[in-house]
Amino acid sequence: MIFTLSLIVTGLVCGYLLFIHFPFLSETYSKKKLSNLTIIIPARNEQENLLGILRDLKQQTIEISEIICVNDCSSDNTAEIASSNGAKVINIENKPCEWIGKSWACFEGAQASKSEVILFLDADVRLAPSAIEKLLCEYTKNRCPISVQPFHTVLKPYEQFSLFFNLIEIGANGVTTAIKGKNAGLFGPVIMIDRLTYFSIGGHKSVRTSIVDDIDMGRVLNEKNIKYKLFLGNRDICFRMYGNGLRSLAQGWTKNYATGAVKTPLSLFFLTFLWLSSLICLSIYPVYTFFTADYYAFAIYFLLYTVAVVHLLKITEKIGSFAKISIVLFPVQLLFFLYIFFVSVLKKILRREVIWKGRKIKLEK
Repeated sequence: MIFTLSLIVTGLVCGYLLFIHFPFLSETYSKKKLSNLTIIIPARNEQENLLGILRDLKQQTIEISEIICVNDCSSDNTAEIASSNGAKVINIENKPCEWIGKSWACFEGAQASKSEVILFLDADVRLAPSAIEKLLCEYTKNRCPISVQPFHTVLKPYEQFSLFFNLIEIGANGVTTAIKGKNAGLFGPVIMIDRLTYFSIGGHKSVRTSIVDDIDMGRVLNEKNIKYKLFLGNRDICFRMYGNGLRSLAQGWTKNYATGAVKTPLSLFFLTFLWLSSLICLSIYPVYTFFTADYYAFAIYFLLYTVAVVHLLKITEKIGSFAKISIVLFPVQLLFFLYIFFVSVLKKILRREVIWKGRKIKLEK
């Protein structure tokens, strides 16, 4: 019992160290002249999402120089919706076999852009009216690429299963941790970068074979000693992930997770591992001690379980609209996370394909 309690307490401390600092976009605006901006939206069968993001862009507090929607072989009305809502549409076909689809679409859009600063936005991102101005002000202030993990809007019960994926994606990247060092990479939904830097590192061409192109683009920036800044979206920038059912959610996280895990910095990997290990213990031992009538041990484990729940409630309110009952019953979400993670690892080891947006993708070695 002493060893188990030591592991749990150590893991909870690691969880605190992983989630101690939450950098949001500044509420103050720069007095400097803001750069001209091209927004690039890679889109494959995004007719349901495009209307929302394009309406948000029309309501921004600053003028946007150019909006490019790159229609990646869509079979729906993506191109028509983009065009009718003021975006320049680039239709791309015959994707080169060595390219992952999103990277190809982003690179084609960047080559067609004309502005000093490029902002890559996923179609499912939603923006408050001041969001683009805040992004540009942060870019102007820091003069380096910036990237944002949006606030996760959860609408349907099955979307609660994204809880631990979101937490680990943020914590293991180092954006919220007490440990100072290089981050694992960028956040794919929102990336702002100046044109010169983008093409000097090869842009998305340098990560054309990567499933986790955002992480690998951050790795390229790290290798070139180019600093970048990471933020959380708060209520300024949000998204709804995998809104097309549990199957799409499972496919999306299976595609990303094993590959992303091996790219995590070692110190952050061990913090995450110990934190998850403590939560796994807390999912098992309170139940075990209750049914074995070891009520003294049960009281201790239940107290630690409560500590874990309070901490999870505190950090999740900053990253998504997850239900409180979902967090109180976190072992259910944790079990789903572990299942998807091990499926992802198995597919990676066996070099099996995953399906995403109608395309077969072979996981990286």
